[in-house]
Amino acid sequence: MLKNEFIEMMKQDLETSDNKMHKALFEVFVDVLAPYPINTEIDNNLTVADCYKEMEHYARENAKDGMFAYTKIEVQDFVIYYLKLNKLEYVNTHVKLEDFL
Repeated sequence: MLKNEFIEMMKQDLETSDNKMHKALFEVFVDVLAPYPINTEIDNNLTVADCYKEMEHYARENAKDGMFAYTKIEVQDFVIYYLKLNKLEYVNTHVKLEDFL
C-alpha cells in the first residue's frame, strides 16, 4: 500500500478511538513518512496500535528500576524500524550568504 493510502487508513482507524497515545503515535507516523517519496510502499498489516504494543514490550524488557523513556528521536527511529523503512539521510541545505559573495 502506498504511504498516503496507509496514512489515510490509519487515520480512519483512529477516528473513533479515544486512545490518546495511539493518536499521538499516529502523528509521529505522519511526520516520519512525510519526507519519503510518494511511491513508498507500506505493509497494510502494520498498525499504530501494534507499533505501540511493540514499543511497550521493548520498554518493559529494557526498563531500569521499573522505568523506561523514549526520546523523540528514539520514537521516530522505532517507527522507521517498525514500518521496515530505510532511514533517510538528511543533507544540510542551509545556505550562507557568504557563499554568494
